[in-house]
Amino acid sequence: MKFHTALGVEASVDTHRAGDSPICVRVSRAMAMLDIGKTKLYELVGTGDLEAIRIGRRTLILQMSIDALVGRLRDPTTKGRR
Repeated sequence: MKFHTALGVEASVDTHRAGDSPICVRVSRAMAMLDIGKTKLYELVGTGDLEAIRIGRRTLILQMSIDALVGRLRDPTTKGRR
């Protein structure tokens, strides 16, 4: 999708389609996906292994950071496995 910014510059963004995986998930969903507790989840956020954003009072975990974490943990050549 293309749009014009406030400065009149044309830009484009990918649109999110129904049925696609979510961009972000709630903390409770991320905990369930990884089968970990809240303390461990926030530890991973604190160390930068998971990326979180805040929208209002809600904390959301980026799905791509969950996928990246799992990929790193599955890779036997990754040093510092947790």
